[in-house]
Amino acid sequence: MLVDGQLPVFDPSKGFKKVNPAFMRSKDRGELWPSILEKAYAKAMGSYAALEGGEPHEAMADLTGGAAQRVDMLKEQEAIASGALWRNMRLMHEEGALLACGSPTGTDTPLNQAGIPQGFAFAILKVAEADDGRGRAARLVKIKSPTGVSAWKGKYSNSDTGRWTQRLKSLMEFDPARGDETGEFCMAFDDFVQQYDHLYGCRIFKQPKWHVARASSAWISGSTAGGCPSFDSVVNNPQFYLQVSQPCKVHITLRIINANSTGDRSQEEAGIRIGLKLYQKQGKRIRQCFQSEERAATRLFEEDQRETTLSLELSPEPYPLTLLPCTFYPDSEAAFILTVASTEPLTGLGSGSTLKLIPTTVEAS
Repeated sequence: MLVDGQLPVFDPSKGFKKVNPAFMRSKDRGELWPSILEKAYAKAMGSYAALEGGEPHEAMADLTGGAAQRVDMLKEQEAIASGALWRNMRLMHEEGALLACGSPTGTDTPLNQAGIPQGFAFAILKVAEADDGRGRAARLVKIKSPTGVSAWKGKYSNSDTGRWTQRLKSLMEFDPARGDETGEFCMAFDDFVQQYDHLYGCRIFKQPKWHVARASSAWISGSTAGGCPSFDSVVNNPQFYLQVSQPCKVHITLRIINANSTGDRSQEEAGIRIGLKLYQKQGKRIRQCFQSEERAATRLFEEDQRETTLSLELSPEPYPLTLLPCTFYPDSEAAFILTVASTEPLTGLGSGSTLKLIPTTVEAS
């Protein structure tokens, strides 16, 4: 992607005191890389208008090539109560994933009563279980405000000087005295899940820890767009072999490149729904997926998601597993990229690091 250094700017004749980039810009007027990066992203997406709104996890994946994930925390109360969500956040942070969170929209005021800007995405800078040196342990999240202003009023806010010991500042790599200047602040995890309704993540699979294999294909109406296993046409979908050499962690990501829904659905169901199925079919293609003993893993269908990820642990099997990326309805057209990242090498790949497509001539069951 090549772009020049010309940027759209505000027109000083319209009452603006300085000529500034009209969109993203740094506080330092001499720092232009954020504006140029945004211009390249706008060019890739078609226009600056195409960047309006959108999903933070998808943007992070676009810019890094990583695997995106979105968590609706209102639907994850059990995971919050059990500590599973906290453990997942810590693990993703320790693995170098990018994290962000979103505050609820729909209020009449820019800030809620706790001082959190509403309807914004916030960068998560650190997730840590920290001991303040006085016998108090806290699960803390360090956040950066997109507005550049830290207005959080609760526990561990920048003005909550009684809780901030030198040990805690060092562990969190944070100086609350400078928080209002940097737009950074910290809060306890218990407050975090009350103030934000979405968690966004983007895993970055770096060598040598991760081995990455990919394949690109498409669902074509009347041909390879077979829909999910509820339909007899599921066998027509592109299907891939997946086999590991050693017990390992595996992340499978399915990402739509473009979509055109032609299936017989109502207006409310116009968004394409994608999912992943992984079955022990002894090297055969999938025709049906109703036997639970064959199921290795599955990712349920979500509407209007450009990307979905299936995470699991696998052990070597005598036969390769059958990996099925599919849409819910038949004849939903889209090109897609399938990415498998594993902590041990995959076996039976095609040329290089390409997932091997199961030929349509192979028996199905």
